[in-house]
Amino acid sequence: MTAPAWTADVEDSADLEERLRAEFPGWRIARAGGSWWASRTPLLSETVTAADSVQAPSAAELYLALDRTRS
Repeated sequence: MTAPAWTADVEDSADLEERLRAEFPGWRIARAGGSWWASRTPLLSETVTAADSVQAPSAAELYLALDRTRS
């Protein structure tokens, strides 16, 4: 599977965050420190665990990682 073309729009990270949130409503999406993050819990360092969070270097890779959680 490949990520949708809209995930390559690196110029508008706010729009990418909105689209990822719409595509994966159970996840909280954020971009910080050059990485993309998704979490099923609040994005606080004390609460984020590997079981309920995903980190990726790009929106496209985050999309693919979250898409794998659907199956």
